[in-house]
Amino acid sequence: MELERLTNQRIIEPVKFSEWAAPIVPVLKPDDSVRICGDYKLTVNQVLKLEQYPIPRLEDLLEQFPAIFQRLTESLVSGIPNVVVYLDDILLTGQSDQDHLAMLNQVLKRLQEAASPKMQQMCVHGAGSRVSGA
Repeated sequence: MELERLTNQRIIEPVKFSEWAAPIVPVLKPDDSVRICGDYKLTVNQVLKLEQYPIPRLEDLLEQFPAIFQRLTESLVSGIPNVVVYLDDILLTGQSDQDHLAMLNQVLKRLQEAASPKMQQMCVHGAGSRVSGA
């Protein structure tokens, strides 16, 4: 019935032979109509070139995370003078308190520009440090 309808609407047409012909698989839908599906494992699937990309194991990610995090952080603050990244710390200095605060503002601005709103909520500014004379 469904095949006749699709043929009458010229959606499909019968063929005697085709390199790409695939067996059909009728699937009954919840409303009792039929969905015609193709079984491509013997035809199209055999000539597909699938993207191969290795998915790292969790153990590898956990082992490499400190280096990945440091590289990302270094790239975020690159070009700002007197700033050094060590693991998960960003160390900065300046000739004066004013210079130090200017460097700090540049770093915080870069981090804010790169951070998602959720990450911004997790950040604590100035925890455990104090600038004398401020």
